[in-house]
Amino acid sequence: MAAIVNRIQVQIANTQIDSEFYTISAVAESTIRFEYLGDQYYPPKSLLEITIDLESDFDADPYQQFAMVDKSQTIQLKEIYPFTKVETQVITISSGINDIGAGIIASGQAASSFATGGASLSLVRMQMISEIIQLLRFVDIQWPANVNQLFSESNIDPGQMVLPVDFMTSWNENLENFNTSLPQVFKDYELSLFITVNFNNELSNILLIGAIVIGASILIISSRTALRKITAVLKAPKTNARRTPKVYCTLFLLGFSRLLNRIDVSTLWNIEFMFLLSIYETGVLWSLSNIRYSSEILNPATYFTKGSLGIAIGLLLFYFLLTLFIFKAVLSNLKYVVGIQENLWPQHIKKYKSLFDDFQCKGKMQVLFVPLSLVRGLIFSAAAALLIVSPEAQMILLWFTQTAFVAYMVIFAPLKNKWEGRLTLLRELMAFGSISFGLIIMIIERFGEVDATTLNETGFAFIAFCLVSTLSGGVICLLQVLGLLAQVIKYLKNARRKKNAVHPIKLTVKSLKTNETNSPGIDLTSLGNDLNLQSKGRIELTWKSLDQGQKPAPLSPITQNNLLKVSKAITTLSPEKLSETPQGTQLLESITKWWVSNSEVDTETIFGFSGDTPMMRTRNKRETHVKSRFSLFSEYSP
Repeated sequence: MAAIVNRIQVQIANTQIDSEFYTISAVAESTIRFEYLGDQYYPPKSLLEITIDLESDFDADPYQQFAMVDKSQTIQLKEIYPFTKVETQVITISSGINDIGAGIIASGQAASSFATGGASLSLVRMQMISEIIQLLRFVDIQWPANVNQLFSESNIDPGQMVLPVDFMTSWNENLENFNTSLPQVFKDYELSLFITVNFNNELSNILLIGAIVIGASILIISSRTALRKITAVLKAPKTNARRTPKVYCTLFLLGFSRLLNRIDVSTLWNIEFMFLLSIYETGVLWSLSNIRYSSEILNPATYFTKGSLGIAIGLLLFYFLLTLFIFKAVLSNLKYVVGIQENLWPQHIKKYKSLFDDFQCKGKMQVLFVPLSLVRGLIFSAAAALLIVSPEAQMILLWFTQTAFVAYMVIFAPLKNKWEGRLTLLRELMAFGSISFGLIIMIIERFGEVDATTLNETGFAFIAFCLVSTLSGGVICLLQVLGLLAQVIKYLKNARRKKNAVHPIKLTVKSLKTNETNSPGIDLTSLGNDLNLQSKGRIELTWKSLDQGQKPAPLSPITQNNLLKVSKAITTLSPEKLSETPQGTQLLESITKWWVSNSEVDTETIFGFSGDTPMMRTRNKRETHVKSRFSLFSEYSP
């Protein structure tokens, strides 16, 4: 290879280039990489001609000659611009921020969706805006040199959350070295027309995530049904039961069954739905490109080229059906969500919650945000794939589409979160500024000329639009993460407060049966309504008789505290007040009997009674036999 490289001659714009101003390195057996090192500017569409000179050394022997059909190759260059070191660093850093920042935004959005147990379409919004700016590379106008360099170093879909898996490697090996006649923009960025090459990771993720979602849904539903039948005949073990393997197995089955009952299968489908929408624009783009330029393959068709075309048609049909489904789901449920509080939405809306969750839902136009976003993405992808031959039509269509969508965002303000809506609008305005910049470049190119240096300087405005768009998306992601952390902290505080909170204990009130009389159980629930206690709860007083000799349970500190409160409350009530109800009268009689039986104070001095009635006779506690006790309990219900 080194011997052949030393015999290569390079010409740019019909000018011989000395070997000191370029480097050539071998990439494969039949592929070399050319890099220009000089500081000479060459305008767009300059011709690069590389010739291999073999005649002087190899073809001199008349008995051993080499037959070469083509000894030179000519290609059309995008542009050669001598960037300064600072400009090169700015472009490289900007492209890195766009790609890495978009990836961080997508990761944060996905993590927020998984953590909240739902699928927010915020990731889809961020992804579509990033792709709108990157799709401008398919507009064949005289972009500034730094913008072209930014496009070449950035990804078309910088914010996609795809797993690093590729099931198309062996398939794509059969699609190499096909000669095609593609538009110049495909050649400039070394793009393929086959969807399995351009969309390989996304197709692999569609298969993988789809299999996981379908398999997990079937497994959860079947396991839930089976566990319900098993746990229906199981008896939960007692709290103090001995921990045997059978008890552990029973507890595990009961807990696992409760866990499966809490899992909502629709969450998995919402996440799959979010992923499909996040690759909507690029999916439509590569599908249309494969279908449109499949006839440009110069080699005979094979099973692999036909298979790639079939995949493109199937994916495009799938996205069309998905778009129609979203329109139907939104339009058919407008009457259930517009102007109605979220907690009053019907149960079936839960399946389409991601289509309505982030929006204000005060008017119909606000709810139509997702369908209108898909229409915009469809227009952008179709213009990038099908209108490459007419850059003017491309740019005008893109500008009017983005203008209409920005006007919709300003007029209707569909997003529910105020700051997220403002920052999303800022990103839309940055995309609008990028498209307007391209429209101005197109007009200048058609009706005048601008030198390459001035055009390159103005190109940093386009780079600034990209950076502001990426940074605003990062702020949105930061606000969502902070909101999620605030919810976690609030949940932990509430859990701690509930753990330390003192709750009233429901107590059973009993009274002993006296020797003289057998008092029936008395329910004094209605008396609690008359007691003017400071507690907001209702007091329930219950008397229950106990057999003679049965000892009541000792009072807990909480019970004693309640007893003191009720006793103080009763002392503030007059006998006339208590006598207004039969229960109060019976309570007075019972208290009188208890006092006569257990008090050492003269009864007549307190109650004003006279006579030699055994019940009213003064007795000493040491002279009485087994005494009856009166227990008064209270229950406060919060």
